[in-house]
Amino acid sequence: MAGQTVKTRQTAAIIEGTHTEVFCSAYQDRIFLIVSQFEKIGTLVSVNRMSPTESSSKREAQTFNTRILMGSDKEIWHVYAKQIGALINKHASKPVLLGIALKKHSPQILQQILKLLETNRVW
Repeated sequence: MAGQTVKTRQTAAIIEGTHTEVFCSAYQDRIFLIVSQFEKIGTLVSVNRMSPTESSSKREAQTFNTRILMGSDKEIWHVYAKQIGALINKHASKPVLLGIALKKHSPQILQQILKLLETNRVW
């Protein structure tokens, strides 16, 4: 709709000793996020929630389809993207476009990123 502004928030934190930038924008058709420790967009991942007919049971936890659009197609980026998609879809059902560039990966780092995104959400 014309006249609406894009809601955007940006923050930074030290995660496991590394400066981490987070940028969040809510567009009309999707959520755009960047999580970076390199001052780069990094790998660009598309995250979409699968419809109930695509998952085997409606009672299952939400299932997400991830696709690497640009950058390195590593399994870890799919893991992070699905967890971030699940966080966002608690509040909004929009697809997510995620730019991610991290120096290290661990469950603890993922949890800290999820907390940072939740406290700076635009969705």
